[in-house]
Amino acid sequence: MEGMSPVQGGNFADLQGLQGFIWTDVKDFHKAVTSGNYETDVSGLTGGRAVQLQSIERSLLMTVQTEEMLKAFRALQKSNATATVDEYVRQTTVGGFLGGSFNGESDVINEAEADYKRLTLEIKYMMTMRRVTMVQKSTTGVVDVMSNQSKSAILQILSDTEWAIFKGDSSCVDKEFDGIEAILRSAASSDHIIDMRGKGITPAAAEFIQAAQLASSYGNYGRINKSYMSNLVAADIDQKMDPNFRILLNNQGDNTKIGAPVQAVKTRWGNIAVVDDIFIQEGEIPFASRSAELAAIVTNANVTPPTSITPTVGPTAGSQFLAAHAGTYYWGAEGRNKNGSSAIVKSGAFTVNSGDGASLAIVEGVGSNATCFMIYRSRRFGTNVDTDMREMVRIPIQHAGGGGTTTYVDLNARIPGTSQIYCLTERPDAITIRRLLPMTKFALYPTNAAIIPWAYLLFLALRIGKPNQHVIIDNVLPSASPWQPF
Repeated sequence: MEGMSPVQGGNFADLQGLQGFIWTDVKDFHKAVTSGNYETDVSGLTGGRAVQLQSIERSLLMTVQTEEMLKAFRALQKSNATATVDEYVRQTTVGGFLGGSFNGESDVINEAEADYKRLTLEIKYMMTMRRVTMVQKSTTGVVDVMSNQSKSAILQILSDTEWAIFKGDSSCVDKEFDGIEAILRSAASSDHIIDMRGKGITPAAAEFIQAAQLASSYGNYGRINKSYMSNLVAADIDQKMDPNFRILLNNQGDNTKIGAPVQAVKTRWGNIAVVDDIFIQEGEIPFASRSAELAAIVTNANVTPPTSITPTVGPTAGSQFLAAHAGTYYWGAEGRNKNGSSAIVKSGAFTVNSGDGASLAIVEGVGSNATCFMIYRSRRFGTNVDTDMREMVRIPIQHAGGGGTTTYVDLNARIPGTSQIYCLTERPDAITIRRLLPMTKFALYPTNAAIIPWAYLLFLALRIGKPNQHVIIDNVLPSASPWQPF
C-alpha cells in the first residue's frame, strides 16, 4: 500500500502499525492457514486450508514379500527345457554287487550292467493377468500403477513358485508341478522322512546328523548342504542348538553361543546351511478366516464345498495315537482347486483313544468342481472354531465331480500345526528348476474398454533327479508355536 513502510522482523506485532489493516482480520487469516486442523476429508477443507499443499509422499509402503525372500527359487540352479514333456535318464547302479567282480584266473567272468530308468517331467504353466485403465495411466498420482502392477505380478508368480518348490502336488491340483514333499513321499523310501512326532529340534542336532548320514550312505551318495525351514523352526534352532554343532563364523566365538543365529550345522558329512523361508509355515487356520482378501477369494472362486465330513473312530493297525494324544478332536475339510478354496465343513466332536484311528468319510457335493480336499484337525480337547483348527493334509478327491465319498484314515501320522525341514543335496544333478519359458511379459489387447491389459508368464517344473539324496524332517513343532496340537 502507498505510504506503507516495510515490515521489519516479520512478527505480528509489526503488523499492528500498518495502515488499512485491522488486527482482528490478521488473526483470522493466521488461524485459517495454521496447520493445526487435522481434517482428513478434503471436501470439507475451507479457507486457507483449502489451498494448503497436501503432504502426500510419492512412495508406496508395501507390506508384501520381496524378491530377497524367494530363497529356494534364487538358490536352485535353472536349466532350459526344450519341450512341454521334459525327458531325462536316471542311472541307479553301476551294476553287480559289492564283491561281485572277484574272479578266478580262468573262471567265467560274471556279466554286470548298470541300471537306467527313463523319466519324464511335465512342464507347468504359470500366468497372471493385470490391467490398468487409461485414466490411471494418465494420472500423476502417488503410485506408478503400471510399474507397480508389473512388479506385483512377477512377485505373485515367483511366490507361487517358491511355495510349490516345497508343497506343489499335481495329484491334488493337476496344474501344479510336484514339489519336494510330494516327490519324496512317493519316490523315496520311508526312511527319507524323519518323523519328529510333534517335537522340536534336539540340541545335539540329531535329526540333521541322521539326515546327512542317510543321504551320504551307500546307494544314495549325496551330500546335504542346505536345509530350508520355517521362521519359528529357525528361531528354535538359534535358542536350543548346542554350541558344539554350530559353525564358527569369521573366527568370532560369540557366533556359537546359545541364542546367536545358526548359519550352519556341523556334521561329519559336511556343514548344512540353515535357511529360514517364509513360504514354509506351520499348518494354517481355515482359508476363509485368514484375511478379508482370502475370504473374498472363497466367494469369487465358487469352489464346491464338501457336503459333510464324518469320522469313524476305533482301534486301527498302524495307529500313532498314543496315550499322550488321547482326547476329543474335531475335523474339517475344504474343497480346493486351482482357483482357490471353498468354505470349511466340520465334523462333530469325537473321542480318540490310544491305538485308535479316525476314518474320515468326506462326501463331495454333486457336480463338484473341487479337485482335492484340505483336511483340518482341532487341538486335543479343543473347539471347532476356525482359529482352533490347523491344516493337517491335502489329499486328492477319489471321485472328483461324482458326488461320491473320499476316505482318509487319520492315524496321527500327519500332525496339524507342525511343519517340515527340507534337507537338500543342492546340486544341479540332484535338484534343479527346468524352464521352458523364463519370466515373460505378454501383451493382451483391449476389446471395447479403455484399458491396457497384459500378462506375465513363466513355464517351468521342479526336477529332482536324485530323490534319495534329499531328506525331509517331518512333523516339527517349534517350542514357541502359539498353537499346540496336544
